Amino acid sequence: MTDSIRQKFRAKRRNLQGEARRQAELAICRRIETVCTATEKVAAYAAFDGEPNLDRWISAYQGMLALPVISDEAGVMSFHEAPKGAVQRENRLGIFEPEPHRTLIPPDTFTIMLIPLVAFDRVGTRLGMGAGYYDRYLALAPQALRIGVAFDVQCSNSLLPRHEWDEPLHQVITQTQTIEF
Repeated sequence: MTDSIRQKFRAKRRNLQGEARRQAELAICRRIETVCTATEKVAAYAAFDGEPNLDRWISAYQGMLALPVISDEAGVMSFHEAPKGAVQRENRLGIFEPEPHRTLIPPDTFTIMLIPLVAFDRVGTRLGMGAGYYDRYLALAPQALRIGVAFDVQCSNSLLPRHEWDEPLHQVITQTQTIEF
């Protein structure tokens, strides 16, 4: 059942295209600007599979920023410094990430984590891609404000399945709202 929910919401976010997508991403980046000041230490992501693209915000952000690197070991994700203009590479999943020699940022460093998702519900449950990378990492960074980043169409009207290992969100930012849980 979770796979069918995941496929439904992945299709919804991929179907947002053209000017509507561009305007939605611009609005999301503006909302992120109000939360992430230059004093914050932020973990962000490189957009993949229709996720909201944060490149505009990333290129303007003046604080410490890190992006995820997925190692070849199953289930291991780390965050590495991503200075402006740094070369990125495409990993085996097709996601751009910092070169692995970039400075590793420990989980307890982050004040904010901007987290991609497939779907979310009104109680802070996040449905991801299914590999568990973020849930395992978030368990190591309990101090960070966990902000899901999504389009409005990714909000589930029904409660999503939640397992004991699922790490809840504190907020979700979409193009039209910031929802706190």
